[in-house]
Amino acid sequence: MDVLYERIPLDLLNLALCLVLICGTLTVFVANCVNRYVIHDIHRINGKLNRITQGDLEEKVNVQSSREFSALSRYINEMVGSLVNNDRKMSYVLSRTEMNIGVYEYRDGVQQVYCTERIPQIFGWTDEETAYYTGDRVHLYTFIEELRRSRMVGERNVYRIPGEPDRYIKLEETHEESSVFGVVNDVTEEMQRRMQIESERDTDPLTRLYNRRGLSRRVERILEAGTGDTYAVVMIDLDDLKEVNDTYGHESGDQYIISAAEILKKIVGESGLTARHGGDEFVLFLEEKSEEALREKLTQLEQAQDSSEAVLHDGQHVPLRFSMGCCFIDEVAAPYDEMLEKADIAMYQNKRQRKEKHGKQPRRKE
Repeated sequence: MDVLYERIPLDLLNLALCLVLICGTLTVFVANCVNRYVIHDIHRINGKLNRITQGDLEEKVNVQSSREFSALSRYINEMVGSLVNNDRKMSYVLSRTEMNIGVYEYRDGVQQVYCTERIPQIFGWTDEETAYYTGDRVHLYTFIEELRRSRMVGERNVYRIPGEPDRYIKLEETHEESSVFGVVNDVTEEMQRRMQIESERDTDPLTRLYNRRGLSRRVERILEAGTGDTYAVVMIDLDDLKEVNDTYGHESGDQYIISAAEILKKIVGESGLTARHGGDEFVLFLEEKSEEALREKLTQLEQAQDSSEAVLHDGQHVPLRFSMGCCFIDEVAAPYDEMLEKADIAMYQNKRQRKEKHGKQPRRKE
């Protein structure tokens, strides 16, 4: 009995140590099992869900370590499939409308671009180009930026497709925190119809430039759009049309006007507007990204004042001279008509200086 009771404390201590060891082993085992079969699979599912939420709808969840995870994977895949079906339904609806509309979207962190089936058709992409632009969002971004350089003057969000001068699209984008959503509408037929009507109504029949009304309408559109560019109105008056008419005849006078129109249009380029205001007067609406570029255009006009030639109907070359006056639109907060009047006053002053330089007095036109 003495020996039996003497070992009780030691046996209790050994029992306690065994229980602690067993509990520790079970804890480590259970933790490893939870980490391996639960935490790790949850981490895998979270990673796939993150890619899905970033726009990669081709991602599939396939975790089969337990019946619950297998069911969860199936439900997630069915949900993603439903989203894909909705996108296909939207593409189907858009494809059945009379309007040629396409939609694209790309996200930060996702290389692939989502787009409806009409996007390649609207942009005129081949199969190789479609794979190239939709396979990497950087390629699509570069294409859109190049497209923006072909903006139609006087139109809001309307662009000419590079390499296809007779194709026009309207592009509108919505920028969110990590994604860009774009809607593209093929407006080629509408633009061609409008351009035909406006050309017949707003074009000077002799020079094929805008007439007074056509210029005024387009300038109003540009100013309303407010692109943030720098603008100027330039009034041009030919100096020697009367002498050409008296010397060579009115047919040569018309050719003199046509030559002036070609010279002015070449200097103005695609970024501005050139119009015949009537008789021997022209109006230029210059639009450039910076004031420096605008002043460079004005310098080209000043250089052309006394260095140009007109080719008459019989092939004879005669000097072509003109006076000019300019008004920067950002210098005055006034309507277009008032700016035009200021440019006209500046032009008349320039004509007076040029006439006095050659010993002639100008007569103010009524």
